[in-house]
Amino acid sequence: MKYAFFCLIFGFLVLSCQNPSQENAFANCKYGKPEAIFSSEQEEVKKHQFTIKKQEGVENVSFESGLELIIYQSGCDYIKQQYQFEISQINDTLDSSSQEYWIIKTIESFQKLGDLGPEFFSYSSWAQAIAERAGEFKLAEFLEVQPGFYVKIDRIESSNKNLLLVTLSEEPES
Repeated sequence: MKYAFFCLIFGFLVLSCQNPSQENAFANCKYGKPEAIFSSEQEEVKKHQFTIKKQEGVENVSFESGLELIIYQSGCDYIKQQYQFEISQINDTLDSSSQEYWIIKTIESFQKLGDLGPEFFSYSSWAQAIAERAGEFKLAEFLEVQPGFYVKIDRIESSNKNLLLVTLSEEPES
C-alpha cells in the first residue's frame, strides 16, 4: 500500500513538473511566442542572448556604444515588453532623484535604439510619443500615450548602477 501511494505521489510530481513544449505554451496566443528583436549579426551588437522561459522571452543585449539592455516580452493576447536599461550617471547634469531625469533618459534611450537603423524606427516613434506627453508621466504608473498603447517608466537606484525600467503594453496592469 505504501509503495502504491509512493508511486502515485511520484507520478503526480513528475507530471506536474513537466513543462509543455514552448510551441504548445503559445498555441492559443493571439501573438504567438516572443521573438528576438536584436541579433548578434548586427554590427552595433557586441553580445546577444535570447531565451524563452515559460511564457516570457528574455533578451540580453550589449551594444558597442556601451548600452546594456534586457528586454522581457510577455503576454498572450496583450503584448507587454519591459526594457531594462543600465544607466550611467557619469557626466549627467540632471539629478537622478527627479522624475524629469528618468523621463529624459527614457526618451534618449529609445532614440538611441531608433538610431540603430530603419528597422528600429518604431523606437524613435516611441521616443516621440513619450516626449509629447512627458509632463503627464508619474513614475511607476501607466500612461496611455496613444489609444490602446500604455507606457510605464520606473527606476531602480543603487550605489553601483541605476536601472531604467520602461514597460510598453497594450493594456495597463491593475
